[in-house]
Amino acid sequence: MRQVILLGSFFCFALFSVSAQGVFRSAMSGNWTDPASWEQKSGDSWLSAQAAPDESADTIIVEKDHRIIVLDVRRQKGMIVRGVLVIVATGELNTSQGNNGLRVET
Repeated sequence: MRQVILLGSFFCFALFSVSAQGVFRSAMSGNWTDPASWEQKSGDSWLSAQAAPDESADTIIVEKDHRIIVLDVRRQKGMIVRGVLVIVATGELNTSQGNNGLRVET
């Protein structure tokens, strides 16, 4: 019986972790770490992000006419850049999908 309860707890944790991931897009120009720079997809809607995207985010989009500045090391799954992504000397951007993890659109 204990094994079933422990297994059930694991699945609840796994489901919660997946729901914390998602798709982010820039809401305005700003620093990557500023939550006000981002919106997060919730169903069919975009809501103000409560936190800046981290390595658990599935996709991050920098929208046209927005400029996002990376000041530190970022590890992301996927990026779509339609605007400007500035990586300063102290910053770094790594995608877990290699070159397939970064797409630049005009």
